Amino acid sequence: ALGDATEIVYLTGGTATALGVPVYSFQIQMTTSDLNELKRHVYIATSLNTTVVNMLFNAVQDVKGSSVVATQIAASSFAVDVVPAELLAFSLDMSNGSLTLSFSETVEASTLNVSALSILDPQSGHSLTLAGGQVCCGDV
Repeated sequence: ALGDATEIVYLTGGTATALGVPVYSFQIQMTTSDLNELKRHVYIATSLNTTVVNMLFNAVQDVKGSSVVATQIAASSFAVDVVPAELLAFSLDMSNGSLTLSFSETVEASTLNVSALSILDPQSGHSLTLAGGQVCCGDV
């Protein structure tokens, strides 16, 4: 049931665009951090059946200044995430032997295949494929 949600993600920002005049609908472009937080939760917003919006009493007002009725409503449509994460940056600390990878969106840390990573010198073409290591710090 709608009231049985065990995980909730509160949006912290974004840009709302009114769709039409008079305004009956808004499209909200979520912030990257909100979208990544939503993707980090594996039980919500993964299908039409797991996507519900909870709107608080003071979320928006009608043209007469009355606040919207607080409500919880299931999604009428849902599009799955089909955009793959991209490696955006990395840092290598030769003193402590750590390699830090930064991605464009939340990734599942337990799926990292360290032996699929190589460090190379782009000038000489020499490379070293990593043979192992320990993943730190959970999903990011």
